[in-house]
Amino acid sequence: MPAFARLQKTKSEFDRISEMRHAGTPPEGRSVFNTEEKAMRISAGQSIARYPAFVVREFVRAYRSTNFFTKAAENVLALSSEATADFLSQLGDLGFIEKSDEQNGNQLFRLTSNGQALANASAAKPIHRKTAERVLAQFLERVHRVNATSEYLYQVKDVILFGSMLTEAEQLGDVDVAIKLQPKVSETKAFEAWSMARRDGAEEAGRYFRTLFEWGIWPRHEVHLQLKAGSRSLSLHELEEIQNIPDLCYRVLLGDPEQLAASMPTGRAI
Repeated sequence: MPAFARLQKTKSEFDRISEMRHAGTPPEGRSVFNTEEKAMRISAGQSIARYPAFVVREFVRAYRSTNFFTKAAENVLALSSEATADFLSQLGDLGFIEKSDEQNGNQLFRLTSNGQALANASAAKPIHRKTAERVLAQFLERVHRVNATSEYLYQVKDVILFGSMLTEAEQLGDVDVAIKLQPKVSETKAFEAWSMARRDGAEEAGRYFRTLFEWGIWPRHEVHLQLKAGSRSLSLHELEEIQNIPDLCYRVLLGDPEQLAASMPTGRAI
């Protein structure tokens, strides 16, 4: 199949799943990101509802702030209708999801507080607070370098800290941060030229883009790679992934607190 056709097929799948994800209202109840809650942990080889724990975590992670249809699990996990019904039934029995509203005769589901905890579950070993503080400091240094250099197309506009590091616990799951990226140029031609230069440079350095989608998002993705720096103790998110999570407690590390508060109406700055 030609690359463009593969991209169109992928985009159609993403659009269909996106429609499902944005149906209904955000899930109710307390969030796993409330600082009073304890982080859940998963491990390699563990199963949840007869599926690998990592696979289930990635599925529920996609629906932390929105409801979903049965069809979402069927498409994302490539399951039959019967297997999907069994999978969702087991997640319900385990207390990870619950029925929400119906839309056009189709049942909607939402994550419970335990489901939110699973979405943010870590497989990394617990770390000491001093280690977490070092990981955070190193991350912020990388943020400064990305913003200071003329190399990357994107700069980091906002950074917030959330999760277990906001508690007083000495043993922490990982360092949870969310960022908002912003192009360093606003003029369309300059943006496109810079984007192409970053892609061309990556290919010259030996990077192979498997799809047009990977090729297209590279200028943004490379900033994520630089910020993450391979750290297993750093959990890096886009701000839009978490901004509608109920009862999200967070601390602003970079950006305008008032603008961030307006964009996170269900959160609480501490």
